[in-house]
Amino acid sequence: MRNRLKILLFFLIILNASILPNILHKDLFTESLLSDDSSFIGQVDVKRWQDDKSSAFSFSFDDGLLSQHTFAFPILEQYGFKGTFYLIPPYVTDSLPGIWRYGSWREFTEASDSGHEIGSHSMTHPHFLDLQIGDTLTEGSLLFELYQSKHIVDSKLPDKNCTTFAYPYSEHNSDVDYYTSLFYQSARAVGPEPNLYSLSDLAWFGLNSFPFTFDLPRDSLFDDLDEFEDFKNWVESTVSQSNWAIMQTHEVLPYSLLQEAIQNGFYEPVAAEWLNLVCSWIKEQESNNKVWVAAVADVTKYMKERDSYSYNLISADENKIQIELTDTLNNELYDIPLTADIIIPDNWNDVTLIQGSTTSFYNSFFDGANFVVRVRVIPDAGMIELYNGHLTNVESIAALMPNNFKLYQNYPNPFNPSTKIKFDLKNRSQVELSIFDMLGREITKLVDSEFESGSHEVTFNAKELASGIYFYKILVGNKQEVKKLILSK
Repeated sequence: MRNRLKILLFFLIILNASILPNILHKDLFTESLLSDDSSFIGQVDVKRWQDDKSSAFSFSFDDGLLSQHTFAFPILEQYGFKGTFYLIPPYVTDSLPGIWRYGSWREFTEASDSGHEIGSHSMTHPHFLDLQIGDTLTEGSLLFELYQSKHIVDSKLPDKNCTTFAYPYSEHNSDVDYYTSLFYQSARAVGPEPNLYSLSDLAWFGLNSFPFTFDLPRDSLFDDLDEFEDFKNWVESTVSQSNWAIMQTHEVLPYSLLQEAIQNGFYEPVAAEWLNLVCSWIKEQESNNKVWVAAVADVTKYMKERDSYSYNLISADENKIQIELTDTLNNELYDIPLTADIIIPDNWNDVTLIQGSTTSFYNSFFDGANFVVRVRVIPDAGMIELYNGHLTNVESIAALMPNNFKLYQNYPNPFNPSTKIKFDLKNRSQVELSIFDMLGREITKLVDSEFESGSHEVTFNAKELASGIYFYKILVGNKQEVKKLILSK
């Protein structure tokens, strides 16, 4: 494509100089100018935010209050948004009626099953800066508050992972941040500034969030419209900087119940009608590609995956492109799809993508420099295979997929010092299974022999290796697959 642009530019220069002859001969151009430049085919560019939105936005709700499920949850569902609910687990009962204003696990399990995140807000909502470090079994200590609250959430929602935390009273310091990082992937504090689009180290454990305050009186939506304008200005500033805004909310009640809540001293209750207005406006921004709305955990995962990914172009020809996409993170936690533009040949209009057991169909477009396809892919979820055309025929897709074997994620992972690697074979096959370091150097070959069809398991002992990220690659016939393993001593 770039060569065609060069040719067009050459024509324009000649026309501008009024020296264009009646007949243009091929020998006026060098052979390299006429040949297709395929050096960029297969190049991967992961976008800053999912679906290439301009910014990110998260709704977060503290304490696990019943009103959040009664009034906020259905509003979020109406607009297709997923929020984060930070619970104080001991205050959340198994059924209603519950403790004071708190909800039950039935409500928050429903929210979790609908795709919302359930995070932790400590065991007793203490002032963290007043606590001794202690240990995970000593009540009233920092480590007890951090670990036990996560443990309860994980036990109540066993198919999920509690990965983010909200500091009680938003109080924290560098020591608190460090100990929080032992159990969680990020932690939310307070602050009006949006979070930067790229974070590192302990910056992940002081995420800013903004709890809106409201002037009295608050008798109707009209009274809160000035705060709605403040909200819009805050989000628009986030969009202009391509950053991440987190909204912090506690009680959510309709105006008919708001006055009683204010009189009882509830902390900055948000009117359900106001939240609905906010969601309606945010939906417009999402439709205009300005805002990606996601739970705190999903934004955390996307950013960390985006900032640690690498790719390797395995092969590329006129009909098929193979790419390995990996990162340096724990695959059991980090599995959110990244949005990426992949450069493809100019004549690819329709594209089929196969990764693992997932098949997706896309259309290509010209980004101003190359023809690309915008896809969603997951690091370490299997070889990415792109094909020219929409392969809608089931038999044609099956014929292209590497279904003569299946490679599983090693277990345990992370591990120390040994782990098991399992693979299935459809037919009797010659198998090579090797371990590589981050530089692509082969450390050891675990397997190089013929195996019968069926399931097989190999033990890898890394007692002589240093902690770090390694890769294992299986080669069956002319097909291969690579997965990541983490040695943690």
